[in-house]
Amino acid sequence: MDSWKRKLRMGMVGGGQGAFIGWVHRMAAALDQQVDFAAGCFSRDFENTKTTGAQLYLDPARCYQTYQEMAESEAKLPEDQRIDFVSIVTPNESHFAIAKTFLEAGIHVVCDKPMTYTLAEAEELVKIVGKTRLVFALTHNYTGHPLVRHARQLFASGEMGTVRKVIVEYLQDFLMYPHEKEGQKQAIWLMVSTPLPPPVRCSSTLTSSSSSRSGKKVLLSAQIRVTRSSVIYSIRFSAWDPTSPRVPPRPACLGSTRQTACFCPSFSWGYIKKS
Repeated sequence: MDSWKRKLRMGMVGGGQGAFIGWVHRMAAALDQQVDFAAGCFSRDFENTKTTGAQLYLDPARCYQTYQEMAESEAKLPEDQRIDFVSIVTPNESHFAIAKTFLEAGIHVVCDKPMTYTLAEAEELVKIVGKTRLVFALTHNYTGHPLVRHARQLFASGEMGTVRKVIVEYLQDFLMYPHEKEGQKQAIWLMVSTPLPPPVRCSSTLTSSSSSRSGKKVLLSAQIRVTRSSVIYSIRFSAWDPTSPRVPPRPACLGSTRQTACFCPSFSWGYIKKS
């Protein structure tokens, strides 16, 4: 109850200069004026961290070179000075290690989705949270959207009847343009750190393409067949590329699962058959 009589002190790992989502978390945390931003390790580049810290008016002594140093140093501070929780806004594959470090240092965690990079890491993290009895919050922010909450109420109340099938799509054209060529960090780590497992065989077929009369938009529709371990899968997607007056060279790369994962704003895996 004592913590409710003051603002919470927040720290952050990630979210430095050139980052994609860190500033959004800082802005959201400030909306209700119940959080003070106190410390951070904003980048692997310490100069970036120092610059970000200065722009956020942080004490230079609480701008750390590594997240390990941050967790250890903050845990040693008096209770009325240390951060209450840390926000993790780093690439997906680093979430587990950072969350584990702060939880074991006695600091609550708010982590950007996804929870971890692998199921094994998630299961281990659940055990750590249970052992430390600290808060681990995962920011699935769309659960708070009015339309999502309304849909939940419709299904929970039984008004929608028996649910037999659910189709969910998240349409986004952000990575249709090759931002990685311009140094966009989000695009780069998506390509480098989160490829799908390599298939045994992989081929792609562009089934159709068309452009609007204005020549400013291109609609791509494609189907990809991937064979892995005697199981054939299919990926079907369509996406708008508003940056090109003609069909871009992307289809030539669609046979790569890495390209598919990175550049298709809407795609789905469909089980076809098992031989």
